[in-house]
Amino acid sequence: MTKKRVLYPERGGRRGRKQETLRTVERATKGDEALPTELKGRTVDSVDEARVGVGLWSIGHDFYYQYEIFGGDDFPGGMVLDFLVHTTSPLPTPISVKAGYWHKGKREAQQVLKESQLSHKLQREMAPLVVIKSEQIPDLASTQVLLLHEIGRA
Repeated sequence: MTKKRVLYPERGGRRGRKQETLRTVERATKGDEALPTELKGRTVDSVDEARVGVGLWSIGHDFYYQYEIFGGDDFPGGMVLDFLVHTTSPLPTPISVKAGYWHKGKREAQQVLKESQLSHKLQREMAPLVVIKSEQIPDLASTQVLLLHEIGRA
């Protein structure tokens, strides 16, 4: 049985963006975690991305989810970042969550190439890319510890 509830209060975006809410549906996952099915109005692609989103909010960060750079995947040279944390100082921190089908084999090689191009093009506008693998975040507690180590508190 699923139970719909709001996990976090409304949070405003930057530069006049509309108010966004994080809606969750409690569901059975590993352990007793209640993870969101939506982050910032977009459907979550994996349990690992949901953990990272909840972990970022729990340590005080705000972020953009599925942030498109250079037009996203629709344009040559564009890509979609899993997270862009804009509450880190002095530069925003991009985070890539590597889990499941989308980050294996041929797709992994394409993703690595895009990430290296991104790092080169935006080295003065963003902090270095933080890559989080599925094996590193088996539960929410380990996700919070990893995020504190990688980017710190807001």
